[in-house]
Amino acid sequence: MRVPGTTVDYLIVQGWPESPDFYLTHDAGGERSAWGAPCIDAGCAQGVDSPLVIVYGRHMSDGTMFAPLAQYSSRAFAEAHHTICAYTRDKEIELEVFAVDVVDASSEDKRTDFADMAALGSYLGDKLSRCEIILEEPKDVAQAWAFVTCSYQTSNSRTVVYAKEVKGWDSRPSE
Repeated sequence: MRVPGTTVDYLIVQGWPESPDFYLTHDAGGERSAWGAPCIDAGCAQGVDSPLVIVYGRHMSDGTMFAPLAQYSSRAFAEAHHTICAYTRDKEIELEVFAVDVVDASSEDKRTDFADMAALGSYLGDKLSRCEIILEEPKDVAQAWAFVTCSYQTSNSRTVVYAKEVKGWDSRPSE
């Protein structure tokens, strides 16, 4: 994934249920690392095709990893950096940030499974009703992404950047 205009440009890996916190302390190659690796929540069973793709990344004090995402709590920063690019083996996805929230991680509910678009829409509507910054109220979202990193407003704060796909194209070589 890449956030143009920031230092965010990293591989994202998929967490797995047997060890959901593995990538907090290991890089994308599985080697021990204080930086860890940005990873998709283990509960997102369909990976990048899940209805809500939750991606976690460390906020390092040296400004690396997902540290720039904490700046999304400023409306001006969010408006200036509203595009996030995600790349998979099969496609390139342009995402547009539609909302940002700073939450208390100990009291925030997380959900990764949705029966249909209506259930996802209801969940996102509830989240939007509490968001600090709303750039757009999306309609009929079939899939959303949530990028999560530590922020330091309180001892257990997390910045959550919500985005939706605006453009996707197949990146596989044509036959």
